Amino acid sequence: MESTKVSEKVLMHIRAGRKIAAIKTLREEQGFGLKMAKDMVDHLSRSLREANVVEEERPLAMGEGGKPPVKRQRRKQPAPDSNHAGMPDYVVKRRPVLPQIIAFLVFVAFVYSFLNR
Repeated sequence: MESTKVSEKVLMHIRAGRKIAAIKTLREEQGFGLKMAKDMVDHLSRSLREANVVEEERPLAMGEGGKPPVKRQRRKQPAPDSNHAGMPDYVVKRRPVLPQIIAFLVFVAFVYSFLNR
């Protein structure tokens, strides 16, 4: 591996265990390709770990007031109707079209009669 000066920002990311951020920063600063940057970050990570400089993994960031962040719950999907199993929602939840067609035709007839006066 070539001897290249690595910025403190890259070392900070590696010490904090954020390898992806370290790779991105290294690529921006040095212009390395993805493989070269990844190999260099892995090498530096191993070197720092052997020297016991890497911080231990930290828990998830705390939210306001020192409380853990609130995870949003997913909405429960309704059980599929046995008659419509496997069909896309836009087919199952279709509204009646006939009243809309009739309203459109009445509107067109009105406009046509208005323009032919």
